[in-house]
Amino acid sequence: MNVDHGHGDASSLSISESGDGEWIVPAVSYVAPNRRFCAFCGRPIARRFWQIAIEDRKRIFCDPTHADYYRTYPKSSDELDL
Repeated sequence: MNVDHGHGDASSLSISESGDGEWIVPAVSYVAPNRRFCAFCGRPIARRFWQIAIEDRKRIFCDPTHADYYRTYPKSSDELDL
Protein backbone atom coordinates (compact mmCIF):
# COMPACT_ATOMS: atom_id res chain seq x y z
CA MET A 1 0.00 0.00 0.00
CA ASN A 2 1.26 3.46 -0.87
CA VAL A 3 1.55 5.98 1.90
CA ASP A 4 1.74 9.72 1.32
CA HIS A 5 3.69 11.54 4.01
CA GLY A 6 3.13 14.95 2.48
CA HIS A 7 6.25 14.75 0.31
CA GLY A 8 5.42 15.06 -3.36
CA ASP A 9 2.40 16.05 -5.37
CA ALA A 10 -1.16 16.27 -4.09
CA SER A 11 -2.59 13.83 -6.61
CA SER A 12 -4.87 10.98 -5.60
CA LEU A 13 -3.43 7.54 -4.97
CA SER A 14 -5.27 4.49 -6.17
CA ILE A 15 -4.72 1.54 -3.84
CA SER A 16 -6.73 -1.07 -5.74
CA GLU A 17 -8.87 -1.26 -8.81
CA SER A 18 -11.85 -3.49 -9.41
CA GLY A 19 -14.39 -3.52 -12.22
CA ASP A 20 -15.32 -0.05 -13.43
CA GLY A 21 -14.50 1.82 -10.21
CA GLU A 22 -11.49 2.23 -7.98
CA TRP A 23 -10.57 2.93 -4.38
CA ILE A 24 -9.01 6.39 -3.98
CA VAL A 25 -6.93 7.63 -1.06
CA PRO A 26 -6.64 11.40 -1.52
CA ALA A 27 -3.72 13.45 -0.29
CA VAL A 28 -4.39 15.09 3.08
CA SER A 29 -4.39 18.88 3.20
CA TYR A 30 -4.72 20.63 6.52
CA VAL A 31 -4.73 24.05 4.84
CA ALA A 32 -7.69 23.40 2.52
CA PRO A 33 -9.60 20.35 3.78
CA ASN A 34 -12.12 18.85 1.37
CA ARG A 35 -15.50 17.70 2.56
CA ARG A 36 -16.62 14.53 0.79
CA PHE A 37 -19.92 12.70 1.10
CA CYS A 38 -21.26 9.44 -0.33
CA ALA A 39 -23.44 10.19 -3.37
CA PHE A 40 -25.91 7.50 -2.26
CA CYS A 41 -26.28 7.73 1.53
CA GLY A 42 -24.69 11.12 2.31
CA ARG A 43 -22.23 9.65 4.83
CA PRO A 44 -19.14 11.83 5.37
CA ILE A 45 -16.03 10.22 3.91
CA ALA A 46 -12.90 10.83 5.94
CA ARG A 47 -10.21 8.87 4.16
CA ARG A 48 -10.60 6.48 1.24
CA PHE A 49 -13.55 6.40 -1.13
CA TRP A 50 -14.86 4.42 -4.09
CA GLN A 51 -14.89 6.50 -7.29
CA ILE A 52 -16.79 5.60 -10.44
CA ALA A 53 -17.94 7.42 -13.57
CA ILE A 54 -21.73 7.43 -13.88
CA GLU A 55 -23.46 9.36 -16.65
CA ASP A 56 -20.14 10.98 -17.72
CA ARG A 57 -19.51 12.33 -14.23
CA LYS A 58 -17.19 11.02 -11.53
CA ARG A 59 -19.05 10.25 -8.32
CA ILE A 60 -17.75 9.09 -4.96
CA PHE A 61 -19.20 6.53 -2.58
CA CYS A 62 -18.31 5.15 0.82
CA ASP A 63 -18.51 1.58 -0.52
CA PRO A 64 -18.75 -0.14 -3.95
CA THR A 65 -22.13 -1.55 -2.90
CA HIS A 66 -23.53 1.98 -2.64
CA ALA A 67 -22.35 2.66 -6.21
CA ASP A 68 -24.37 -0.35 -7.34
CA TYR A 69 -27.39 0.83 -5.35
CA TYR A 70 -27.06 4.31 -6.87
CA ARG A 71 -27.09 2.92 -10.42
CA THR A 72 -30.08 0.63 -9.83
CA TYR A 73 -32.17 2.82 -7.49
CA PRO A 74 -35.36 4.14 -9.15
CA LYS A 75 -35.00 7.77 -10.27
CA SER A 76 -37.44 10.50 -9.35
CA SER A 77 -39.61 12.09 -12.02
CA ASP A 78 -37.34 15.17 -11.93
CA GLU A 79 -34.36 13.07 -13.08
CA LEU A 80 -36.14 11.20 -15.88
CA ASP A 81 -35.86 12.30 -19.49
CA LEU A 82 -39.51 12.69 -20.42
